[in-house]
Amino acid sequence: MQPRVKFCGMARREDVRLADELGVDFVGMVFVAASPRAVTLQQAVALRKAAVHAQVVGVFDCDQPAPVNAAAEELNLDFVQLHGKPDLELCGQIVRPVIQAFRGVPDVETLERFLGCCRYVLLDKREGEDTLDLDVAAALPRSVLERTFLAGGLTSENVRPAVERIRPFAVDCARGIESSPGVKDREKTHLFLQRLTP
Repeated sequence: MQPRVKFCGMARREDVRLADELGVDFVGMVFVAASPRAVTLQQAVALRKAAVHAQVVGVFDCDQPAPVNAAAEELNLDFVQLHGKPDLELCGQIVRPVIQAFRGVPDVETLERFLGCCRYVLLDKREGEDTLDLDVAAALPRSVLERTFLAGGLTSENVRPAVERIRPFAVDCARGIESSPGVKDREKTHLFLQRLTP
């Protein structure tokens, strides 16, 4: 079964529209000020309107639920993706379905605990590494991988082998389809989706 696709770090309306036209399942907007792909709430309003079919994910690194919930309501987000230190209590206070991101692959018990209150988990590469450790990810049980977004350095060159090995619920790509941070490259975008299909 083909995984769902999420394009993250969307910062231009034309990129959101292209993703929408190509049938991408999720588009992500980053509200982390330190990120080169960060957008303001005002910019996000226009981006949100460009997403007709794709579900919209807001990416936050915040230890307080109030600003996250306020943004989620104002933008009518479909999902909230939480980065930073994983916090079960915070997940339980978010008003929209949560995707909890992890740097690296935690133990199965941790993932199962978070899946008890989150809709999905996302596995990203560790700081300073180029890609996610697929050996560790491949050892996770199917019950976890069926609710996992696979991220961490995915490109058109490596996405197909990663998907065949892990068989995640979805793949998440930002840098791998860009010409510069926040600027999606049409050719790379098409190639990523083509290579994803066996």
